[in-house]
Amino acid sequence: MKVAMVSLGCDKNTIDSEEMLGLLQSGGFEITIDVTEADAVVVNTCGFIADAVEESVNAILEASERMKDEAVLAVVGCLVERYGDELKREIPEIDLLLRPSELAEILPAISERLGFRPAAAHRGRVLSTPPYLAYVRIAEGCDKLCTFCTIPSLRGPFRSRHPAEILAEVEDLAARGVKEVVLVAQNTGDYGHDLNERTSLPDLLKGIARVKGVRWVRLLYCYPGGVTPELLEVMATEPHIVEYLDIPLQHGSAKILRAMGRRSKPEKLIQLVEEIRRQVPAISLRTSLIVGFPGETEEDFTRLLEFTRRIAFDYVGVFTYSREEGTAAARLPGHLPRRIKEERKRRLMAEQLSITRSRHASRIGQITEAIVEGINPSDPASMLGRTRGQAPEVDGQTVILGSGLSPGEIIPVRIVGYDDYDLIAEIVE
Repeated sequence: MKVAMVSLGCDKNTIDSEEMLGLLQSGGFEITIDVTEADAVVVNTCGFIADAVEESVNAILEASERMKDEAVLAVVGCLVERYGDELKREIPEIDLLLRPSELAEILPAISERLGFRPAAAHRGRVLSTPPYLAYVRIAEGCDKLCTFCTIPSLRGPFRSRHPAEILAEVEDLAARGVKEVVLVAQNTGDYGHDLNERTSLPDLLKGIARVKGVRWVRLLYCYPGGVTPELLEVMATEPHIVEYLDIPLQHGSAKILRAMGRRSKPEKLIQLVEEIRRQVPAISLRTSLIVGFPGETEEDFTRLLEFTRRIAFDYVGVFTYSREEGTAAARLPGHLPRRIKEERKRRLMAEQLSITRSRHASRIGQITEAIVEGINPSDPASMLGRTRGQAPEVDGQTVILGSGLSPGEIIPVRIVGYDDYDLIAEIVE
């Protein structure tokens, strides 16, 4: 029996897909990337915002059209949590629906549909990332009450994984050749707060950094309240923890932050970034910003532009507000036309590009490490990679002037130039 996986959405969804593939493979299924030859097709969906819902529905319809008539179509993940009954009514080709809390049942559920007797499965992962890179989830769910967000209703309350379980997973990944571990959760900064035993994010980072074979440990999605002096001390002193933080801030207007249900104030956020850079001078910082939130005036947007200039993040993801059914923000007055939201997104991205270029220019001459990802298709005499300050898939790449390197190698480089979001570096012998 063959199974194909279509995985959509965030890196936490990627982990879910890898875990399901691990269960299916160990249970006797052969994995294929060809939907047309699969006996079962699993579409792991995202239901976070309207665009993601549309993408997921299109992926389900495409899979149902391409797959064999007798094959099983399983739709799983956040879209099922949000629109399960409606999905089944609107797309009768779906054979099986599983919510995020039910993904461990994927093997018996599909096997029963196919009349297939599975082997005893063990929990493991089939990595879909390059062999030197893996995402590791340290917690699930969220307790925050951001008015625009559907995650608490889709993924439930915040639940930290036990540190011993996380360390065992990292040790297994390192034994399989993983060199870069990227820690994710809806809010990594809250890690450990719900556990009975005394544990914290800095303690977890120290433990992971000691795992043999792990060269880089990267932290994503750490809300401002989780950036503590203890965390910054660990980042400054543990060489295997890369100087990188993703801190979702969302806006720079105090009024809009309050309407979003965010407790932070712009001036406090600026002070926080200044303290981060003081304690970890080499750090690269990323954030996410939302434009076009209900009630956002031109004055609010101007404050966001000024905030963006003052805080000068290395990288920024800019999103237009999406009105989501069931959220508090959906009921707010002052929703903006799409054209205004898109125009503000364009202006903010143009502003940030100028800032990113300036940040890159300030790094020329610096020596850092880079991980090699492959040959540069635009110039086979050079390689592509990422520095310690670039997260996979979102922060651009580094053009490494040289050849003959293997993917996964970590080498010293000197920054010698940049091109918009990408860096250019030479190998340090």
